[in-house]
Amino acid sequence: MNLDRISVEARLRSPWEAVDLGVVVARQWWVPIFLSWAVPAATVFTLLVLLFPKQAWLPYLIVWWLKPLWDRGPLYIVSRKLFGENVGAREVFRNLWRLYKTDIFLWLTIRRFSPTRSFDMPLTVLEHLKGDQRSSRQALLHRHHAGTATWLTIVGYHLESFLTIGFVAFLAIMVPEQVDIDYFDLLVEQDEMVVWITNFTSLVAMCLVGPFYATAGFALYISRRIELEAWDVEIRFRHIASVYQKKMDFKPGTTLSVLLCGVVLSLALAMGSPTVAHAQAGEPVRDDTEIVAGDINLPSVEVSPVFAREIPLSPEGEASKDKIFDVLAEAEFHKIETVSGWRFKDFEESDPEEIPPWFIAMVKWLVEHSDSLSSIVKFLSAPLAYIEYILWALLVLVIVFVAYKFRKPIGDFVSSSESVIDDHQPPDVMFGLDVTKESIPDNVPTAVWQLWEQGDKREAVSLFYRALLVGLIHQYEFRFADSNTEGECVAIVTLRGNTPLSVYVSTLTHCWQQLAYGHISPAGIDIQQLCSQWHEVFPDE
Repeated sequence: MNLDRISVEARLRSPWEAVDLGVVVARQWWVPIFLSWAVPAATVFTLLVLLFPKQAWLPYLIVWWLKPLWDRGPLYIVSRKLFGENVGAREVFRNLWRLYKTDIFLWLTIRRFSPTRSFDMPLTVLEHLKGDQRSSRQALLHRHHAGTATWLTIVGYHLESFLTIGFVAFLAIMVPEQVDIDYFDLLVEQDEMVVWITNFTSLVAMCLVGPFYATAGFALYISRRIELEAWDVEIRFRHIASVYQKKMDFKPGTTLSVLLCGVVLSLALAMGSPTVAHAQAGEPVRDDTEIVAGDINLPSVEVSPVFAREIPLSPEGEASKDKIFDVLAEAEFHKIETVSGWRFKDFEESDPEEIPPWFIAMVKWLVEHSDSLSSIVKFLSAPLAYIEYILWALLVLVIVFVAYKFRKPIGDFVSSSESVIDDHQPPDVMFGLDVTKESIPDNVPTAVWQLWEQGDKREAVSLFYRALLVGLIHQYEFRFADSNTEGECVAIVTLRGNTPLSVYVSTLTHCWQQLAYGHISPAGIDIQQLCSQWHEVFPDE
């Protein structure tokens, strides 16, 4: 993860400001984000319509259930474009199965109804965390932004509902007035045409809202990481370091002049402070101590004589003032009365033999819609009609359970019967460093130590760290992404379980971070020890 290429301002934002940033980002890159969400969803919807023409509700239900998969396309695009990579919907379609297969069972079962789905998705798709690591990471992220993520889900659901109702209402408005249609009967009897129109409009509403929902959740995730990992501070330090290297070239005389100017400026500020000025004039210095009034600590305040003096009033003003205080002192302004207890409402007296109008209106409505009500009664009186749908649902659940229960044998069988094409390409640049094999000398420890003895310590540690990354990628075959941070690379190596390697990587990474970001040079004995241990960790080099 190269923070220097981030395309938004890395600063602290409120949760709702982060959501607004996600909406702006989705509008900026709308075309590829929309295609990555809508094309897979529309494809599955069309296939289900062709396979199950009589079950009109089934395509919509399945596409709605698979929303956690459709959200991964926009997440993939935005996470790359945000850091300067030019990716589009075509790259999503090429890596579609790799994106969808990660924790697919959990996201379609346990986590399907999570109110913070868009906020939690990057933990699976981007960080590839599982088990306890994912739980602890999610708990840390949820400390401040979980409420906003929940409200984002609620707002997205209502937006989809409003859009669906709006589309259906628009179609109803476009029907000429001469056409007599009983919309109530259409809704009650669930006419097939009405169901297809409703499902299609619902699909369009999902395709319009889904990309914004996924992008806003990712913006919340990025905002939380900026807050936790201080990206704004790191980027500022990198900028200062680059400016210092390029433009600042101090000479001994210039450095002495800057120090003398700083001392003179400090003395001038000290002599011009109010405390010193009062002391020089022989005036007592007021001590702003704190006085305690009850349980409240109040700082002592000196009242200026201008504000302590009362403004004189005219005789009319004095009379008005006295009248006001006399009125306020009367008992009516200080009367407190508490009334409690049960009592009946004051209903207007009516003729008990008169039939209420609401009852007459209800009877008329029942008579007018007797045919529709009879169809509802028939529909509810035949529960056996649901058996077919129940059996289909049970069949789907059994298939999902068997696939999850025997996922390892099935995976071994598929991997043994089909050739697996590894399309992973190792990154060429990480953290702004060239990590290709061609950029590394043959004898790394010797080259590093020569640079160190020549006094070029930063170049020596930089070469050392680049060689470490190259060895981890090509010799140990670690899969690093150019979006990973130094700490994430150390965590990936530690998960492998090779203790000597993880200790070596952690030590060298710490030396690099101290010098790169803190401008603190490591000790020479540490660099010499790391050079001597290099061939133990990388015996092939």
